[in-house]
Amino acid sequence: MGKQPHLNPEHRPELRNRTYMNKYYWEQFCQESRWIQLHPGDTHSRWGEIVDAWEAGIKLKITRVVRQLKCGGYTPELGQVIFVPWSKLGFAYCSQQESQDKSVFGYGQDQVYDWDTFVDNQRAKGIWEIYDHGV
Repeated sequence: MGKQPHLNPEHRPELRNRTYMNKYYWEQFCQESRWIQLHPGDTHSRWGEIVDAWEAGIKLKITRVVRQLKCGGYTPELGQVIFVPWSKLGFAYCSQQESQDKSVFGYGQDQVYDWDTFVDNQRAKGIWEIYDHGV
């Protein structure tokens, strides 16, 4: 049996030249999905794509953030790459569609947008390469 389509570089060109700390860990961790919601049930919701996984933890690219506007606290930005050690990791697998759905940053309509809109804005600013080529 071959690799899952979401892990196969033939189906996902962005995976072709990606480097990993431990590709075996990444492939095993991503068997169900490369997309997760971090700490479901937290005040601020965060979703992302698993970029790498190894003995120490995972590296995650944040693809969606929903802030509870009545609450304060730190929330990573869209496109930010974060490391989460296994001892602090709580997650639920999800679909790519759910992971890249609408993000909410504030009360106005200009504070609600999806991953594609975010990428288009970054491309317009000339910093698309960070998001286009993976990490």
